[in-house]
Amino acid sequence: MKVTKPALFWTGIGILVVLGLFYFVKLDVDSGENYIVQDSLLGIIIFHKAFILSFYVVIAAILMAAGIKFNNNKMKGGKKNE
Repeated sequence: MKVTKPALFWTGIGILVVLGLFYFVKLDVDSGENYIVQDSLLGIIIFHKAFILSFYVVIAAILMAAGIKFNNNKMKGGKKNE
């Protein structure tokens, strides 16, 4: 396994890191006289739907896989083809 396209690979890693950091960023979404409602930035971005979060994760995984070259060279018959 070798990273052949580092831009794609690190973009995928970056997306996952940003999603992870957005979970910890809290924002005030509503407030009143006696209450304040806070929500995470991740919850706002994905509209509290797991489908949208999985969409972001799949895109990140595709980018990471596109940046990796898997070594599938197999020898046939026990001898190296020349």
